[in-house]
Amino acid sequence: MKNTFDKKLIHNYYNNLVDKHGPDTKSLGWSGTKSQHKRFEILCGVGELSGKQVLDVGCGMADLYDYLIMQGVNADYTGVDITPRMIELAKSKHPELNLELLDILEIADVSAQYDYVVASGIFNLKIDRHEEFVYSVIQRMFDLCKTAIAFNIQSSCSDTYDDGEFYANPSELLDYCLNISRRVVFRHDYMPHDLTIYIYRENKNSSG
Repeated sequence: MKNTFDKKLIHNYYNNLVDKHGPDTKSLGWSGTKSQHKRFEILCGVGELSGKQVLDVGCGMADLYDYLIMQGVNADYTGVDITPRMIELAKSKHPELNLELLDILEIADVSAQYDYVVASGIFNLKIDRHEEFVYSVIQRMFDLCKTAIAFNIQSSCSDTYDDGEFYANPSELLDYCLNISRRVVFRHDYMPHDLTIYIYRENKNSSG
């Protein structure tokens, strides 16, 4: 599947941040490590990740892997990112990891390959047809998972807004996710401008 979304804006944005900040959390667009780790904490609440195959979409510098190790979670981690500079930094920091320059929207084999597929911060920068882009990535993440996906996104219920960034309508996004699976967890309780959603594969043996 050919990705028709323009990635040039994303590349330029993060390349400029890397040029300015180097291998720092600010190069990912976060204000600091504290807020990044809070998002990771909520993201990892999707399930027991130890011993599981975890795909980190938009892995940046593989900071999620560092967080997992810090929490004593030994996952089979794979990271992918569409920004060459980010993958270069990640590989220089963690040459032992499976890190790839890859757009999941262009993966030919979309069968379920990973137990969990997660993404943090990849929807913040607004691009053309952004809502379509968000929905396409969520669906592809779900296609690639065996158990569940987890992602965060900025909420339109925020008190403040930054130009050039995307803020999702929580109810519309939740409706979309419920069309993918009825097993959905919605978190809008940990930061005033953030939300996280878990989408689980439905248990075919369950009855109600």
